Amino acid sequence: ISTMRSVVLVLLAALACASAQIIPHEFVTVFKKDASEAAISNHMAQVKAVEGSSILFEYNFGSFRGYSVRLPTTNTDKDFSFFEGEEVDYYEPNQIYSINLPANARIPAVARTFKNVSASAECNVQREATWGLVRIAQDALNINGLYPWSPAADGRGVEVYVVDTGIYMENAEFGGRVRWGFDAVENPSPENDANGHGTHCAGTVMSAAYGVSKTATAVAVRVLGASGSGSTAGVIAGVQYVAQDGVGKKAVGSMSLGGGQSAAMNSAVAEAVAAGIPFVVAAGNEARDACTRSPASEPTAITVMCSDSSDSFCYFSNYGTCANIIAPGMSITSTWIGSPYAVNTISGTSMSTPHVAGHVANIISGSTETLTPAAIKAMVTSRGNPGKISDVPTSIETPNIL
Repeated sequence: ISTMRSVVLVLLAALACASAQIIPHEFVTVFKKDASEAAISNHMAQVKAVEGSSILFEYNFGSFRGYSVRLPTTNTDKDFSFFEGEEVDYYEPNQIYSINLPANARIPAVARTFKNVSASAECNVQREATWGLVRIAQDALNINGLYPWSPAADGRGVEVYVVDTGIYMENAEFGGRVRWGFDAVENPSPENDANGHGTHCAGTVMSAAYGVSKTATAVAVRVLGASGSGSTAGVIAGVQYVAQDGVGKKAVGSMSLGGGQSAAMNSAVAEAVAAGIPFVVAAGNEARDACTRSPASEPTAITVMCSDSSDSFCYFSNYGTCANIIAPGMSITSTWIGSPYAVNTISGTSMSTPHVAGHVANIISGSTETLTPAAIKAMVTSRGNPGKISDVPTSIETPNIL
C-alpha cells in the first residue's frame, strides 16, 4: 500500500508541473497488453469489492484494456494494492479535459443567410464563404469569398466523429447529415449540445454554408458537458466508441479538446488510429509546447495549430515538434445552438481542427483505394502550403505548413 501511495504522489507532482487539473480520488488504470483474462477479472473483482468505490468506465478496444474508478474519500486505509498487480501497465490520476478556446473568444450568436453556390460536374464554387474555407483552398492569401470544392471529393460516405460537447442536430445547415452516437456525460442522454462548441466544430467540418466537407455526416460523441469540461475517463470512453463504431467504415475522429499530458489518453487515441481511423486533434491554446498536452502530443494523430486571416500565427496557439499543420482558427463563423439558424464566431485551435478533419474526410471520399491513417497524415502535410504563416514560434522547431 505504501508503494501505491508513493507512486500516486509522484504522479500528482508530475501532473501538477504540467498544469494538469487533477480530479481527486479518481484514477485511470491501463492493463498490460498481454494480461490474461483471469488476471483482469480478478483485478476488477478486487476494485469492485472496495466499499465506496465506483467504476466510471471500463475499456476494451483493440489492445487497450483498462478502467476508470472513483475511490472512497474516507477510510483511506483500505487495501488498494490491486494497483500494483502484475497485470497493471500503469495508472494515473483522472484529470479535467476541456474545449480548446482561448479567453474571451466567444461573441453573441446571430442569424445568417444561406451562402450561394455555383455548380458544375467538375467543381462547385461557394460564394460569400467564410474566410477559413477560402484560405484553405488557396495558395496565396486572397480572401475573396470563393471556396471551390470537388463533387468527387466532398466527404460523401464518410462519417466524422466529433468528440466534443454534443451537436445541436436541429441546425438547418446540417440538412439531416448528423446522427447521435454516444454520451459519456449523461445517461440517459439528452442528445443535444448545451454548450455550442461541438455544434460549431461540426459545422466547420460538414455544414452546408460553413463546412469544408459538403456531404460528410457528423456523429455526435459527447464527452464534455454544458460547461465545456469533462475528464480523461469520459474522453477515453468516447474514443472507445469511435474505435468500435467506426471500424471498417470511412471514418475520421475530430477532437477539439485537451488537457494535461496523459499516457492513457494518448494510448487510447493511438489504438483508435491503429484500428484504421485517422484522428485530428487540437494543439491547444496555452501558447506553449504542444508536447505537454494530450491528445496533442500523440504522434499518430494529426495535431493542428492556428492561423488568422492575415496569415499570422495565432498568439494563443500551442506549437512545437508534436504539432503537424496550421489551419484557420481566428474568428471562425459556424453553426451554433438555440435555433435552426443560429451561428457564432469564435476562435481557437478548436476551430482550426475541424478545417483539417473536413479536409481529411474529402481526401478519404476522393480516394479510389483504402488509405491508412499514416498515409492520410502524410498527404495532409505534404499537400499543405509551406512557409506561408508569419510569427510562428522559433523557440522550438515548429512546422510552418498551412
